Amino acid sequence: MRIYIDEAGAFVHPNPPHSSFSLVLALIIPTASEKELFYELLRLRDTWPNQNIEIKGSSLDESQSAQVIRLLLRYDTLVQFIALDANTHPDPVVEDFKNRQADGVTANITREHHPGPIPHYHQLGEAVRAMPNQLFLQAFATWELIIRTIREGTLYYVPASGVGRYCMGYRSQRPNDYRDGRYMEHSDPSTQ
Repeated sequence: MRIYIDEAGAFVHPNPPHSSFSLVLALIIPTASEKELFYELLRLRDTWPNQNIEIKGSSLDESQSAQVIRLLLRYDTLVQFIALDANTHPDPVVEDFKNRQADGVTANITREHHPGPIPHYHQLGEAVRAMPNQLFLQAFATWELIIRTIREGTLYYVPASGVGRYCMGYRSQRPNDYRDGRYMEHSDPSTQ
C-alpha cells in the first residue's frame, strides 16, 4: 500500500471569530492498483476545464469531487483524516496544550535512564514549546493521522491480502512539489 498525505487550511484561529476548518488527510492506495488509478485520475482530470498538473481539492466543484470519490472507491482505497475548526482552538488553549505536551517529553525521565539522550529530550521539549501555535496544531494533527493511518491501513489491508508481508509507501507533498512518487520510502517487515 502507498500512503499519500496532504494538508489544507491555515491552522490559525480566525480573526474575527468564525468557523475555519483545517485538515490533514491520508489516502491509502493498494500498490497493485496505483498505476491504473493514477492513469484513470489523469484521464478524468483531462475532461475538466481546469487541467493543472496538481489536482487541488479546493478547486473542484461538487460534481468533480463526486467523480473523484467514485473513482477512488473502485480501487479499494482507504481515506483517513483529521479536521479541526481553528475557531474552537483559541491561542491560550493551544498554548496550554502545547506546553503540557512539551513538559510530557521529559516528565518520566528517571535516574535509571541512560544519560546520553536526556539533553536531546530536553531540547525536543523546548522545541515543541517554541513552536508557533499554527505549526504545533498542524504537526500534532499530522502525527495523530500518521499513527491512525498506519494502524487502520494495516488492519484493513493485511488480513485481506492473505499474506503476512506487505509493502507500505509514504509520501508527504512539499509545497510546489509536483514530482509525484520521487519521495517514496518502502518497507517490508520480513526483511527487517
